[in-house]
Amino acid sequence: TLRMALFQLEPFMFADKATGEGRGAVVDYWRDYLAPRMGCGVEVVGLFPITRVEKMLESGEIDLAPLFTRIPDRESRFVYPSTGYFEVTACLMVLPDSPIREVERQEDLFGERFGFVEGAFLPPLMRHKSIGIELVSNVDYRSINLRKLFAGRIDGCLDINYDSLRFFLKEQGCADKVRLVM
Repeated sequence: TLRMALFQLEPFMFADKATGEGRGAVVDYWRDYLAPRMGCGVEVVGLFPITRVEKMLESGEIDLAPLFTRIPDRESRFVYPSTGYFEVTACLMVLPDSPIREVERQEDLFGERFGFVEGAFLPPLMRHKSIGIELVSNVDYRSINLRKLFAGRIDGCLDINYDSLRFFLKEQGCADKVRLVM
């Protein structure tokens, strides 16, 4: 049996609201397709912050962390499949009246503060001392950053997965209260 830990990335991975159990398309894919073809089972051990999932994988506490972004630092420590599950697109979530309309260079973001999830891949465009990044280390990082955005504590939220974020916003009833910038 393979032990798998999840991090919040709806609809791919999330906690069932009634039971708290790990659910989502990735869980179904492993349980119904991959594991049977490998001749083994899958045990979902829980939903954790990304940094904890990484430590669990490194220590051998779990066998796999689905949809874990492939970056050079991780490639030196973990085994990735030769073909990825899918491509992800990063985006910024801002309020409708935000002056941020499009981002072509780092200077477009100077002086702005963005919420992001600790342990996720920070795109090179966002790595500059004049761009503020406030990290959240929590399973519910998107809700926390969304509340910070609505409260005016940050100017936007960086999200590494555009499709997942769109799903989250629709589920939260907030899709019309923010604007996504690619």
